[in-house]
Amino acid sequence: GRVLQSFTGFTVFSFVLELVALVFAFGMKFFTHIGYVVDTVVVGMCLCCEVLGAGKQMRILGFIRVWRLGRLVNSVLNVANAEHDATKAMLNREQLLVEKFKEESARNSEGMKREIDARKQVEQMLHGYKDEVVTLNEALKIAAYDIAGMAYDELMEQNEASNHKLVDDEGDD
Repeated sequence: GRVLQSFTGFTVFSFVLELVALVFAFGMKFFTHIGYVVDTVVVGMCLCCEVLGAGKQMRILGFIRVWRLGRLVNSVLNVANAEHDATKAMLNREQLLVEKFKEESARNSEGMKREIDARKQVEQMLHGYKDEVVTLNEALKIAAYDIAGMAYDELMEQNEASNHKLVDDEGDD
């Protein structure tokens, strides 16, 4: 019984210290928070019962202290939920960025495909022009050979005609 009474006294004393620290930390705002006010009433009643030695009333107030534990668990859960909500919001922002980057990537890929197609068309045109240049070059060579052959034949005819004229002129002498 004495150990339980000592533990109960220590617990009430620690609650009193906690409330005093909260009053110093929050000042007058402490009294505007309903949870802190209820805690103050419960701890005050426990302290009075402890000083007056009313043990049965202490047991009843002990059940009310469970409310403090519930409030603590609720606070921890609220903090965890707030962190979870913040993480979800950040995840949603990141997902929007990923979607934006996917759309941009798709646009860039489409632009890249158009550039590749345009480049292929230009290369085909250049290849066609190259083939035309080779064909024209061959045609020019053939034409040049034909012209050179004709010029040679004409020169040969003129040479023969000159030779015949010389022979005719020498024969007249």
